[in-house]
Amino acid sequence: MDQTPGRPLEIMRLHPAVRWVWLAGAAIMFAVVMGIGLFIEWSVRRDMRALPVPIGTLALANALLIGGWTAVYSWLRYGAWGYLLRDEDLVIQSGVFFKLRRCIPRSRVQHVDITSGPLDRAFGLVEVHLFTAGGTGAVAVIPGLSPEAAEQLRAALVRSSSDGV
Repeated sequence: MDQTPGRPLEIMRLHPAVRWVWLAGAAIMFAVVMGIGLFIEWSVRRDMRALPVPIGTLALANALLIGGWTAVYSWLRYGAWGYLLRDEDLVIQSGVFFKLRRCIPRSRVQHVDITSGPLDRAFGLVEVHLFTAGGTGAVAVIPGLSPEAAEQLRAALVRSSSDGV
C-alpha cells in the first residue's frame, strides 16, 4: 500500500447494502418482539371490549417510532464504519456515539475467516473475522463487505503475516 508522506490515506468503506442488512435484521427482531408483545397483550385483555387506545394503534405508533430511529441509526452506523490496511497494521473504526479505533498489527494476525449469515447472503455480503496469535476468539469483525473485497483483505493479511511483516 502506498504511504507516501503528505498523501492522505483512504479509509475503505463497507458495502452500501450493509445498511439494508442491518435494517432487515432490526425489522425481523422488532416483528418477533412486537408479535410476542401483542399476543401477550391480547391474551391478557381479550375479555375487555373497549380499551382507551386500541392495541393496534399503539403497535403502529411504536413501529413507526422505532422503525424511523432504526433507519436513521443504520445510515449513521454505516458512515461511522471504515477500515484501512496499512503496511504495519489494520485500522478499524466504528461507533456512532462511542467512537472506536482499533489497530491490529499485521504480524499478529493468525488467521482470517469469512462468514455470511442468511441476511448477508441475501444481499451478497460477507463478514471478515480476524484472529490474532494468543487470542481465544475474533479480535475484530468487519461486516458488510463484498466477497471480492473480503478475499482481497484476507489475502493481504495472510500474505503479510506469513511473510513476517
